[in-house]
Amino acid sequence: MRLPLRALPSAAAVALACAATALPAQPPTAGVVRIQVVDSAGAPIPDASVSLVRGVNEVVVAGTTDPAGRRTLTARLPAGPVQLVVRKIGHQRADRFVAWTGRDTLTVAVTLHPLAQTLSAVTVTERESIRRRKMTIDADAITSSRRGVIDALDIVTALRPDMIFGLGNSCPPAQNLWVNGVRQRMVAVDPALLVEARMGRRAQRATPHLRPTGRRAIPLDLQTMLRSIKPEHVAQMTANDCADLAMQRARSESAIFVVLKPGVAFRAGIGSFVVDADSALARIALAGTEEAVPDDEIVAPPPGARPPMSVAVTPVTPITPAAPAAPAAPAAPAVERLPAYRLRLIGVYDEESGAPVAGVDVVDVKSGARTTTTETGTATLALLPDGGGTVRLVRAGYRTRELPVAISPADTLPITLLLAKAR
Repeated sequence: MRLPLRALPSAAAVALACAATALPAQPPTAGVVRIQVVDSAGAPIPDASVSLVRGVNEVVVAGTTDPAGRRTLTARLPAGPVQLVVRKIGHQRADRFVAWTGRDTLTVAVTLHPLAQTLSAVTVTERESIRRRKMTIDADAITSSRRGVIDALDIVTALRPDMIFGLGNSCPPAQNLWVNGVRQRMVAVDPALLVEARMGRRAQRATPHLRPTGRRAIPLDLQTMLRSIKPEHVAQMTANDCADLAMQRARSESAIFVVLKPGVAFRAGIGSFVVDADSALARIALAGTEEAVPDDEIVAPPPGARPPMSVAVTPVTPITPAAPAAPAAPAAPAVERLPAYRLRLIGVYDEESGAPVAGVDVVDVKSGARTTTTETGTATLALLPDGGGTVRLVRAGYRTRELPVAISPADTLPITLLLAKAR
């Protein structure tokens, strides 16, 4: 049987398969990781939960930081990338992939950014947005799920099936895929998916009046790309149906947006991989020359995505002990500090009752990046660039508003805004 040209594997995929078969499995080795956890001001964070995770939710070793914000973890793992997860109440979760060798002592610096400031106690009368609950999933929800998922295709079919067709019956199924703000093009279809599609078409002949459901409704090239994304690499997934017009970009309707964790990249035909210059996978994935992407194919992170700054950009530096009896002290990690004026607050309240309005999408008009107000009606404007821009406030049942916002060391006062209900 002759397969169409688009079904043939790409050269990068063939090279990856050859490299995967050539590399023998490495036996588990013992190694040490020293973690320094600080906040955006550079102060140490005590009692932060740190853990080494393999796969989606297999915790190998865990612990908490001391009063100096430090923690040392020792584990025995095969050589390869391993995920470091740091959590602290009142701060955003931080993810970091490190190259595990088991022969050196690694020093990693992680910066936790605080969540919106806690205001005085209020009575919350608004309900959680149905669209956000059914069309968005983050890393915590994927980890806590009891259903087994092996790729991003399982996430949209088993955990969030509404991402396929949206919340309206008249919307077409998902057609486009955006990964880290870049729309992905057509790739060679997985031959196994071709066989499944042929079997599905034969079964549908008995019920021609019913439309395809589940993953059979998604185009085969989109299924192939979703199947190549590992669930432990996903920070957040969001879907836009034909009824959501908040993101005014070409091919952003009937689309699935994927934000990968820091340190993870994606290449069509290969999938998601940890960016590590020493790994064979990264060398193969990054060997080719990327094609130029038009400006209308690049957007900011998908709706509701957290700003990609939860982890300090600090190189993982292997430290070789001077002698077995007296290991060398870890070098002081360099920490990226976010200026305080970049965390300017905005508070949104109901015009009639004065109650805070939760679930308001705060969208940067220029880049399309967005965040959502919390139960206290507040959100940080860290999504805006230095200097500021124009934000659009979108909430079902309220009138949409736009206003210019300045972000500079001289503009730090919180912004209070009243929203009027749509009549």
